[in-house]
Amino acid sequence: MPRPLHALPVAVLLPALRATSALADHGGPLRDAPLSPLLLALMAGGAVLAAGVVVVIIVRALTGKGEE
Repeated sequence: MPRPLHALPVAVLLPALRATSALADHGGPLRDAPLSPLLLALMAGGAVLAAGVVVVIIVRALTGKGEE
């Protein structure tokens, strides 16, 4: 015999599923970002790639496995 669906868990979860604005959204000057999300992602990816290249160069210089 199946168990009956209780309304209490559903009533508790429904408000949690509703999309709301963040409580920390103060509406200041940075609320409307000046960059598009795609441009921001590309800039972040480029910065991470550049940092990785710098780390590889430093490791190769310190270990002495560069060209001799």
